[in-house]
Amino acid sequence: MLQWVIGIFFSLDYIMRLYAADSRRIFFLSPFALVDLVTILPQWLEVLFEANEEFRSKASAMKTLRALRFLRAYRLLVFSKTAKGRQGGVLFLTVMSIIVCSAGVIQAVESCGPGDVQGKNCQSLEIYNACYFVVITIATLGYGDIAPKTRSGKVCVIFLIFSTGILLPLQISRYSDILSRETEYDKSFTAKKEKNPHILICGEVNSSALDFFLRQFLHPNNMNWKDKVVILCPGLPSHNLKRILLNSAYEQRVVYLQGSAMLDSDLKRAGAANARLCFVLLNKLSTDGDRSDTASNLLTISLRHHTKRVPLFVQVLKTDNIRHVHLSGASNIVCVDQLKMGLLAKSCVIPGLCALVCNILFTFRPFYKTSGLWTSEFLHGCAHDVYEAHVPTYLQGMMSMATLTLIMYCEYHVILLGVTDNLDKFHLFPSKLRLRKSHTVLILSKTPDCSRWLEGLSLYTLQKYQHWISEFAAISDAWQGGTLSGRLRTTRELMRKSMSLSSGQTRRTLRYALAKTDDVIKSPPHTRPFTSSQIVPCTGPSDDKHHDEGRDEEEEVVV
Repeated sequence: MLQWVIGIFFSLDYIMRLYAADSRRIFFLSPFALVDLVTILPQWLEVLFEANEEFRSKASAMKTLRALRFLRAYRLLVFSKTAKGRQGGVLFLTVMSIIVCSAGVIQAVESCGPGDVQGKNCQSLEIYNACYFVVITIATLGYGDIAPKTRSGKVCVIFLIFSTGILLPLQISRYSDILSRETEYDKSFTAKKEKNPHILICGEVNSSALDFFLRQFLHPNNMNWKDKVVILCPGLPSHNLKRILLNSAYEQRVVYLQGSAMLDSDLKRAGAANARLCFVLLNKLSTDGDRSDTASNLLTISLRHHTKRVPLFVQVLKTDNIRHVHLSGASNIVCVDQLKMGLLAKSCVIPGLCALVCNILFTFRPFYKTSGLWTSEFLHGCAHDVYEAHVPTYLQGMMSMATLTLIMYCEYHVILLGVTDNLDKFHLFPSKLRLRKSHTVLILSKTPDCSRWLEGLSLYTLQKYQHWISEFAAISDAWQGGTLSGRLRTTRELMRKSMSLSSGQTRRTLRYALAKTDDVIKSPPHTRPFTSSQIVPCTGPSDDKHHDEGRDEEEEVVV
């Protein structure tokens, strides 16, 4: 019954493909169609001539053709999308075809007929024993525990050795040639998004732009310093790019892939659909701005067609092309000419604005050494960055921007620059604005801990400056109105965020603190500023009287 079902299934498949073929003659003469025909016909011939004694004696020879059905597995190669995968599949299927087909043929020709004697001129082999014999034969091991008994079996073994010696080296040579042409930049990025969020960079990536981008984006002070960066470019990296990629600071976090962002296959290799951000860069020194902007526009269209979710940050040279890139799906557009002209115009009104903006936007390492030179103050200013923080809930509409800025500066020496809302509108220091929980405050600070300081601003801190706060009583009532579980949850979230933000600065801050402590210890006592000592008598449990007397004589000595 099983043979009937298999025969009907493959026969219908062959007939349907023959009927649907554009040229039935070409299909009939194709290799796969001939294999199907050769494996299907003997099965029906056995069914039709089963009662014929003369045909039954020759049926064993036709059974050898059943093993050729495995050759249909070569059709699976159409699902391979790369040359390496296709040739690897060909090599694997070639080995398996030789083993399975040869084992089936040897099992059929070695089987015993009605007048044969088991073990002398024939033998009954299970299929796994036949496969074992084929494997040790093509591996040139030949243990001798299984050997062909019939003349046909010996001829099949000779043919097996010759065909294996020709086919396998040929397929291995082709596979090795493909592997030799493949570089390390043809691999795929396989990091999981939930564990390793990454960003994608494509377009015209040169060494100077990439070095500047990585130094700023992966700086320890930035919140995204743990992100991985995937670079997708059509060509191989230049010598200068390789030097950047081999930098110990970027080697484990930056991956360069050779491919085009115009192809979905390359975008899948780069994990574009799972990226957190995508940047489209261009050559800012290009002499043909329209051509560069057109290339950026095409890349934007391809990326937006591939994924609708990932934010796209695109660079353009000319202001005339901003609208086209925006219509293509860019989330944010940076026009180089517009930015240059805007800074140049503002610099005419405010001298030194370019330097101020650059120092604020660019990330520098904190400068801890003290010096009387102007460079020391300049480097201290360069260490400031802009961070975001949310206004505490209990301050909803009860404190102005000016008052909160004054408190934060006196308490933590940070400056509030401006406020943004959910409508993406930025207000530069609106002093009279009443802050709400929907506002996001931009803070100028040297450490990312400033976000935790503002979001965790407590009533105890505000009590020091209550003479500046006109609605302190209402703020106190709002603070007391919060539940204990809510305050514990807020404290836990702030501690977790603090650990994440401060992990990049812990070692540097510790080294600085130890160095300052050593300087104070080594300095003469009369030069130590703001130090005090207190004489405390050592008492035991039974020395209460002496302890009380000693407490009266206790004196604070300023050294």
